[in-house]
Amino acid sequence: MNSQDESIPTLSPDVLQAIYDRLEAQERRLEAQDRELDELRANASLGDPHISQKARSTTLTPYPELLAHYPAIGEEQFFEAALPKDHKVFTMADYHYNSLMEYQAPALHPLGGHLKLSPHAKAVNDTLALYQTKLAHLTRPLDTFAHELAQNPHDPHLPQRVFAFLNTLRIMLGDISGQMSQSRREGGLYAVSQISLAE
Repeated sequence: MNSQDESIPTLSPDVLQAIYDRLEAQERRLEAQDRELDELRANASLGDPHISQKARSTTLTPYPELLAHYPAIGEEQFFEAALPKDHKVFTMADYHYNSLMEYQAPALHPLGGHLKLSPHAKAVNDTLALYQTKLAHLTRPLDTFAHELAQNPHDPHLPQRVFAFLNTLRIMLGDISGQMSQSRREGGLYAVSQISLAE
């Protein structure tokens, strides 16, 4: 064997197999990426280069394991929802206020205060202000959770905390939605009463 042959390293079968496996895995990844690109191009080719087709929406059907961790997703009457009567699902005191934020909706003064609102318009304004205030308080769980994630990014209990956070948000959103439905009903009754009076 000459000196040139001696300079070539000999690879064991295991090393060769590992290299082969890696190359094969990389080839599979590249093929998958090519397929995804082909699908995207096919979806985008609608004849007009300025128009692309969006992916179709999908539907999630809640299942027992998901409901066990995230029971709020099982609320079927979202537009008639309300906070649980026992209020034991969460406590707002657990969520921080943000020192940079106002939580009470500001008063509005149409035309600089030179226009007086009718009783109905004032009631509508007060109701919308209530919803704004509720939405402002809805940011408290968001801000608190973001703070906790920033402080403890490797918390082993993170999955449970995520589900608790999601439950809180969904219940609070349902409460706001239910109150808005009630306001819509009251607004409809007011409109009907005005029509009756006009007749």
